[in-house]
Amino acid sequence: MAIGLELTVAASPERIKQSTPGYKIIEKLPSPRLIATHIPEPLCPPQWFTKEAKDLKGTVTKIAQFLEKKLSDDVIESITQQCTMKGMKKAYNKVEEDYPETGKMMTHLFGQIPFLRKGVVGNWKEYFSPEQNEFFDKYYEEKMAGSGLTFDFEL
Repeated sequence: MAIGLELTVAASPERIKQSTPGYKIIEKLPSPRLIATHIPEPLCPPQWFTKEAKDLKGTVTKIAQFLEKKLSDDVIESITQQCTMKGMKKAYNKVEEDYPETGKMMTHLFGQIPFLRKGVVGNWKEYFSPEQNEFFDKYYEEKMAGSGLTFDFEL
């Protein structure tokens, strides 16, 4: 079964309609949950890219405290650097350099669409046609109804 919030690229709209939204699957997982994602940047919460949310060091510290892990300042700083767009792009470039034959399969959806692009809120407009945007808006409203989750797709 496909996870709806993770699967937004499909050969047909019918495949998307048959998927289960990721938040419904995730809410059933035992706590604590640490969730890695390859959600395309236009579908990520825009707070990830705003200055208010860039207290990465504080966020890493809070996560470590929640997980009851004592991390040194050096480790927190290292994690913080690796979680920036620059740090993630550097890691992806290294994967592609170290594994020339298979690297793009690990850093691109289907080996073609990069998981990381610009890291700019609203960049989705360069990828969605008006028809795709309308389809996504309707699909999003239907699948997210009752979840209590809201996202701003523009600043």
